[in-house]
Amino acid sequence: MAATKEKKLSLADMRQLVLQEMDHIPRWPKDTQSELRMSYWILRMNSLGKKATLANDRSVVMAKCLAEAKKRHPDAKWLYDKDFFEV
Repeated sequence: MAATKEKKLSLADMRQLVLQEMDHIPRWPKDTQSELRMSYWILRMNSLGKKATLANDRSVVMAKCLAEAKKRHPDAKWLYDKDFFEV
């Protein structure tokens, strides 16, 4: 269910896709992972939309999320499926 340049996904399909991808970002420990999951949701939904500011690529989105999160919490360990996100 990947989006292409020719055809954008419906909002419902975008949500379903992002929720499936978020299964690869653990919820715990909640204090740090919640922030990573929140930023991933926002940036990934944007990347799939009509007015995207990021590439339609989950690895690009995850790299951006991690860069921003590491600025705020430099000592935190971020958990995510590295193979899935190819980061």
